[in-house]
Amino acid sequence: MIVFPINRVPDEMNHARMTWETLHKPTETSFKWMDEIPSNDKVKPREYKQLLARKIEMKNEPFRFGISLKTISFIPQLIGMTIGSWISPTVGMIIYMGRIFNALAYILGIYFLIRYFNCRTNPASNRHPYQLWNK
Repeated sequence: MIVFPINRVPDEMNHARMTWETLHKPTETSFKWMDEIPSNDKVKPREYKQLLARKIEMKNEPFRFGISLKTISFIPQLIGMTIGSWISPTVGMIIYMGRIFNALAYILGIYFLIRYFNCRTNPASNRHPYQLWNK
């Protein structure tokens, strides 16, 4: 997730663009910073230093509230991208924070699914371990 280079996963930039456009109105200048990231298999360290150093002009990214039923699945990535733009409005920070929040949402979702199905099949496991030891 963090080690894998940006834009080397198929369709990553398209999903990032759709997520970004949930809160930012698409214009001729908005999200153009994503077009500068190559998608070939040659990874250049200098290129990634630039992604983490070059600031984005957030004034070119006008706000627009566009959350709908279709875009609900983008919320974890959107939260991460928004926080990333507040921390440091660089392409690298925005994309990596989106990835991190997507991973956290996935991990929490799997954790709660396992917990839910474990509690349904084994009601005793729903108790705190201390209660199980002191029977």
